[in-house]
Amino acid sequence: MSEFVGHLKDENVGYGLLRFTEKIDESVTVKFCFVNWVGEKINRMQRAVLGTHSGAVKELFAPYHVDINPTRLDEITNEIVVAKIKAAAGTANHVKG
Repeated sequence: MSEFVGHLKDENVGYGLLRFTEKIDESVTVKFCFVNWVGEKINRMQRAVLGTHSGAVKELFAPYHVDINPTRLDEITNEIVVAKIKAAAGTANHVKG
């Protein structure tokens, strides 16, 4: 994740698919999180254009389990993404490590 986050800048737009594994009992499952990064320094006109393209961009990255739309680097951490994946899968109280 740190390599991906290192490429995100406040004045840029970025998209990515993060891959996580989750062990439930004896099974290992793979989960994907789509990241739609729009930095805080993107101007309003560009934000408006991005809004009209978001559906098409999401289709390019599908399928995935959850998505996040961070605008600050502290909104894209391992803990946040894993918590969102666990909540979506219904395993938030059952998954270890």
